[in-house]
Amino acid sequence: MTKINRLALLIVIIFGHNCFAQEDSILYKQGIIYFDKKEYKPAVDFFTKAITLNKDFKKAYSARAISFINLNEYKNAELDFERILKIDSLDSKAYNGRGMLYFRQKRYSEAYLNFNKAIQLDSLNCEAFNNRGVYFSYQNNYKSSLRDFLTAIRIGKKTNSVKYYFYCNLSDTYFNLKEYSQSIVEANNAIEIDKDTRDAYECRGAAYDKLGNRDEADNDFKTAKKFKRTRLYSGD
Repeated sequence: MTKINRLALLIVIIFGHNCFAQEDSILYKQGIIYFDKKEYKPAVDFFTKAITLNKDFKKAYSARAISFINLNEYKNAELDFERILKIDSLDSKAYNGRGMLYFRQKRYSEAYLNFNKAIQLDSLNCEAFNNRGVYFSYQNNYKSSLRDFLTAIRIGKKTNSVKYYFYCNLSDTYFNLKEYSQSIVEANNAIEIDKDTRDAYECRGAAYDKLGNRDEADNDFKTAKKFKRTRLYSGD
């Protein structure tokens, strides 16, 4: 093969690789559009096409896994998290996502271990702290959940990634600790981030009720009914 032919072949290989790299990214972004609209089946189709072009596309595996969870296809979700961890055994987000999957399946001990691993690998993974806090809440260990929710918020503020449900969870924890005034404060923080969050209005209403403020409680309960309840944990 002449130098010119070898050069031509190299150009074709590089150009072809770049085309595939661009195409898998385009397919992934199309999947995210459907994902954000909660249309998970077409989202899965696009993520799968992206993965077909790039077998090491961690973001696509992760987004597809979360889509599978929302479609209640838990085995497929678990397989995708395993694939991510084969690519990168130190991926904190994958452990957090798999923890969320196990939590949805009521495999609480396994969920706890995965949240711990996520935090061990990335001490700034605020989602993992939030999710472990939810686990502690389900165990009625409110002091531990309080610590984790406060940590999630502190990290979230530093990294500009604080979520409204961090505050919802914190509000609920203060309520369970019978600190009703502080529960209202944290519910207000959640509503400030997302005014359409049913959980915050319900928690604030319950706290108002405990404090004897029936009018405020009734208003919050009525407002809460306008919105759908959301899950207060995440795999991101």
